[in-house]
Amino acid sequence: MRKTTILLLTTALLVLFSWGGAAADPSVTLDPAYVQRLFHDCGEKEPIRVHIKLSGAVNLLNYSIKVSYDPGKLEILEFHHNDTDWDYVQNAYFRDHDLYMFGASSTPVNGDVLLGWLLVEHQGGINNTPCLGELTVELARETTYDPPFYNFVTSAPAFIDDSVDFSGAYAAICIPNHYDTDACQGDFDGDADVDQDDYDRFYAAYPSTFPGANYDPAADLDSDGDVDDDDKATFDADFNRTLPCPVCNGHEIVTSHDEVGGDIYPGPDTFENGHVSVADGADYTFNILPDPNYSVLDVLVDDVSSLGNCTPIGADRSYTFTNVTADHTLHASFCQCVGDIDGNLEVTSSDFLLFRQAYGSTEGDANFNPRADLDQNKSITSSDFLIFRQNYGNSCQ
Repeated sequence: MRKTTILLLTTALLVLFSWGGAAADPSVTLDPAYVQRLFHDCGEKEPIRVHIKLSGAVNLLNYSIKVSYDPGKLEILEFHHNDTDWDYVQNAYFRDHDLYMFGASSTPVNGDVLLGWLLVEHQGGINNTPCLGELTVELARETTYDPPFYNFVTSAPAFIDDSVDFSGAYAAICIPNHYDTDACQGDFDGDADVDQDDYDRFYAAYPSTFPGANYDPAADLDSDGDVDDDDKATFDADFNRTLPCPVCNGHEIVTSHDEVGGDIYPGPDTFENGHVSVADGADYTFNILPDPNYSVLDVLVDDVSSLGNCTPIGADRSYTFTNVTADHTLHASFCQCVGDIDGNLEVTSSDFLLFRQAYGSTEGDANFNPRADLDQNKSITSSDFLIFRQNYGNSCQ
């Protein structure tokens, strides 16, 4: 009986305010529209505060929205209505992992208004599902009332304003993959770096507290409702990064290399423990850098060899993934065969002939041979000959 009384009261109030002009076509947006947050390998998680905003309200008396997400990747920790603009009926419930939120006002609402906000958390990581997730919000028409009322009821003559176009009322937020501590939390616009644009946006909001006019949920890096010194410390640590940030809707390339002999850039010593996020369809180049007197033995792409033997001593290699549409792995191995100038993995008389031809030359000379520059000082002298003599007869096979 009580439920029926509430329903009748709600319906009566909505009919009471059904007077006035026609409604415009509303749209819903998310703020921030792009977000990066730290994710510690299935351990500590940092939530994301997402504000749901409505644009173009005209004499609006009630709203309903549907929030959709993948529960295997995201979890809604909290949801809040905006009690300032929507003061009469407010309700929310989950159906098949979708969150429906409703609100109504005793006076018509106009312009751009905040409907509410969510606190969202990652559900995945390196040893679980990827952290990449998409949160979508759309204007929902049907409610749980029986008989239902529909979104939107305005102060137009009709109880249900069928002139409202819902086809474009859709927004999404993308949360890219993160591993360990290198999260690029200051990349507010998703352009893969933390630059001056991000700096300007953060410091426009610092310091601030919700619902202050300059509060920005993107700059609220710990999602506590304040943009304060804790957020500043996190942002400043990421500002002017020299390595690319992860990207939304990207693919992971996992890199590794031998413990000795060289490095990959960007790789496990420089970027997210060897996890590099690449945009779908993009090209991405890795530089393979051998240490002095080491060579690149092989480069394995998805466990398949792309070289097969040692390259010239001291020569850098690179590998480019083109039109990336899937995850990949890249592994570099190195070899040390000092004195092997002809590249046959043996130090023999043929190498001595090549060394003698290059002896006395300096980088830039016509007869300079970088493979004979065994001490890597860009000139071939007696010190190189001593190294060559010590390794004469060696085999690296």
